[in-house]
Amino acid sequence: MPLIAAVLMLAAGVAVAEVPMPEHPMTDAELFAALELGRPELAAVREAVAAEDYPRARHELAQYYRTRKGKYWRLGPGDPPEDIGNVEQMREWGLRLIARDPSLLPWTEDGGLDWLTDPNAANKPRMYFWSSMANAYYALDQPEEMVRIWTDLLRSWVTQAPMVANNDYWNGMVAGIRMRGGWPDAFQAFIGSDALGDDDVTLLLKSLLQQARYTRETHWPTGNQLAFAMVGLYTSGVVFPEFAEATDWREFTVQTALDDLEAGYLPDGMGVELSPGYHAFFYNYLRMDDLAQEVGRADDPRLQALVERAERLYEPYVFLTGPDGTMPRYQDGGGPSARERLTEAIARYPHREDYRFIATAGAEGEPPEFTSIAMPYAGYIAMRSGWEPGANYFGFDVGPIGWTHAHQDKLNLVAWAWGRLLLIDPARGSYADTPISNYTMDSFAHNTALVDGRPQRRRWRDPNPTQMPYQPREDFSFETTDAWDRATGVYEGSYGMVGPSNAYPYSEGSNFLAGWVQPATHHRRVLFVKPDILIVADTLTPLDGAAHEYELRWQIDSMQMVTLADGSAMATADEGQPNLLVAPLTREGLTVASACGQTEPQILGWKLYGPEPEPITTVQHRRSGEGVVRFVTLLLPLRAGQAPPEVSVAWEGNLATLSLGDGRTVRVMVPADPAEEMALQEWR
Repeated sequence: MPLIAAVLMLAAGVAVAEVPMPEHPMTDAELFAALELGRPELAAVREAVAAEDYPRARHELAQYYRTRKGKYWRLGPGDPPEDIGNVEQMREWGLRLIARDPSLLPWTEDGGLDWLTDPNAANKPRMYFWSSMANAYYALDQPEEMVRIWTDLLRSWVTQAPMVANNDYWNGMVAGIRMRGGWPDAFQAFIGSDALGDDDVTLLLKSLLQQARYTRETHWPTGNQLAFAMVGLYTSGVVFPEFAEATDWREFTVQTALDDLEAGYLPDGMGVELSPGYHAFFYNYLRMDDLAQEVGRADDPRLQALVERAERLYEPYVFLTGPDGTMPRYQDGGGPSARERLTEAIARYPHREDYRFIATAGAEGEPPEFTSIAMPYAGYIAMRSGWEPGANYFGFDVGPIGWTHAHQDKLNLVAWAWGRLLLIDPARGSYADTPISNYTMDSFAHNTALVDGRPQRRRWRDPNPTQMPYQPREDFSFETTDAWDRATGVYEGSYGMVGPSNAYPYSEGSNFLAGWVQPATHHRRVLFVKPDILIVADTLTPLDGAAHEYELRWQIDSMQMVTLADGSAMATADEGQPNLLVAPLTREGLTVASACGQTEPQILGWKLYGPEPEPITTVQHRRSGEGVVRFVTLLLPLRAGQAPPEVSVAWEGNLATLSLGDGRTVRVMVPADPAEEMALQEWR
């Protein structure tokens, strides 16, 4: 049986009523007043409006869009995309949609969609699936039933989600996401179908105009939310230039983007969210130029200026990339591929040989002029043994908390051991309101210190555009040589209530602000003796003269751990892979413990790289005291097949002599005063 016949038979077996046409708050008169009716191509519409014959005006306007000449979107009306992905998978999805499969989306009795129950399921507010509907429409040879389902969805959305500021459906970011993709994709796919009635075309235009105006006036001042809002508004100004406000939408968004490339991005290139994952969304501004190129609007010189200014925003992918080509998973947003981002970049900036080098894993281009580097505004430090895929890399976060999507993780460390990421930031790949999602935002899940079981507490929005001109951070140091790197950072802020609390400041009823105190400061000094030795000195200084319990945590992406003969050093033991040794060098009064995938009595040993948590190992180093308390720790990468050595240390005052068990000896001065740098005395 032909596929289209199967589709129609399947649809015929689904008895649903047509979703009734809603009353939109915008009147016909208001819609037509918003159009440039003086355009010659809208003459028939203008005549009908002048006669106040709105049924005829709606028909003429719909006919205009059905027969409109020229290119206004990446696809013309009825033009299938060049690549719709897995065609068979898209057909299967389309069949399920036409059958109104309840496991796909929550349908209402009249055939519409329940938009309000759990709106974040299937990302309903952003309507990505409207682009999928357009792809499925072409994969299924353009069945009219798909158009009817789309109009049912449009009608039910207008009915259920009237404009209410700052809810799930009405904020500048989600409106922008709808307008930059799902809405124009669906409109262009379905506009030529006989199943699309005049009133549905009018309904879409009213709703889009309402969203564009809302986004024009209601958007975030910076961050990825602004970029999504602006590209959606710009797209609406390109796809629907018949609106009198379309020119303003385009001009406003381009200028806003240019301004935000300064206000929303620090002089070292990192966005103020300080998230390598969310940083990528500046590409929305470049999509504006891409669309302009496709539809013949590239004559705006500000677009070229935008592309030129955006070049530096790719540099953090060079500065921070790990040996495997991924970025550290600082903050929310996962660990994006630096290689993928820089592959995109070299298409625009072919002169950047360092971009080409990272994008091709060293096969082409030239390596960066540096090996280790500090980003003095973002506060991220990358210490490398080299640029080869099997290098050692230690990342150190000494910076501020960030604009949004922020974690309570100052002085966090990450480490790639001979190319394998092992000391990790557990990230936050799911925003579900669960204890583990909250845990991965907080100090408990990072490689930093707790005081009396209290996590760090810093307010969000640092840095932010009110601080311009941005200044480099003054509370850290960094020095690099061919033989060693060293860096320092300090946490002098507050600690929250004892035990888990809400790490997200803005949820309703959040206890984020409860129980803040400043019991101690935390200084962390690191010394990287190249190519493979990292010594970490942590100094906890009480501010109240009282005794406190201090705890360092080490989040290790392995469940195969061994404890060495000294009873305190631990190492991963994954066969055939590089491993990592974590060895305390100050052991008096130290308690060492570890846990993997634990939920009671406290959450320990999890990462959240995707929608579901995965177990890892958390190693805990605890020490108590009334005065200054110091930890010194060795992190030693081990090559595949290398047995973990029994490390010994001898202290002469503040001079530590390490014997690494492989014939090497390192002598390091670790001054008691945390304001003084560690220094390599001897290495053989």
